[in-house]
Amino acid sequence: MRFVFSPLAVVLAVAATVAPSVATAQAKAPPRPWSGGIEAAASLFQGNTDQRALFSKVELGRADSTMQFGGSLSFGYADAARDSLPRTVTRRTWLGALSLDYRPYADVSPFLFANYEASYEKRVLDRIGVGIGGKAVLLKNAATEANISVAMLAERLRPSRLSPDSNTITAARWSGRARFRHQFDARLKLSHTTFWQPRVSDLQIYTVNSASELSFAVRQSTSITISYLSQYDSAARGRGAQSNNDAQILLGVKSGF
Repeated sequence: MRFVFSPLAVVLAVAATVAPSVATAQAKAPPRPWSGGIEAAASLFQGNTDQRALFSKVELGRADSTMQFGGSLSFGYADAARDSLPRTVTRRTWLGALSLDYRPYADVSPFLFANYEASYEKRVLDRIGVGIGGKAVLLKNAATEANISVAMLAERLRPSRLSPDSNTITAARWSGRARFRHQFDARLKLSHTTFWQPRVSDLQIYTVNSASELSFAVRQSTSITISYLSQYDSAARGRGAQSNNDAQILLGVKSGF
């Protein structure tokens, strides 16, 4: 998929960061049991090909010293038009995730999780996975946190009607995750997460999903974000998709609560 970006959006983002209303840095608020966020992002490209991409995400979580619950739901959409040809959809993806961690603040902790995916471009009607694993904290201080996890999940995938093979696939997968967060100052924060999920029976069939985000707080609960999202599925072309990989660069706004 072609990377798309909007120069106008970048100008608006820079203007927002230097607005007088954000001249003073926010004080850190005490932690709350419940937290969440809403994010909306987009990118545009105009020229020989007119392309646009939209992304939205909702997150909700609750944490204490014993249990941590987290859930998220995101939707991505993209289309393109060339010359006088009608606009065609190039991306339409739903992603959902639930997780439950026991003793989340410990250096080593077990967790349960469930994933959901529906993808037009990857010819996936739905992909549902449920698994169990363990997390290990490699580094944690006031500014930086890095952890890894290893898990196993059971997965069921149903190809969409656009796929030449309509057979439902069930498989066991390994799941490896690396996560990194760093707070540069009271406003600027960087985060990155990568999942690698190969089949237990065939390591050459795998998915790699990664998300990197740089956010700048303009108000107490509102941030401007620049995100890079990448999803790779080694079996996507076998289901009739044009490519195994989809990637986007997006500019957005995130509000926390």
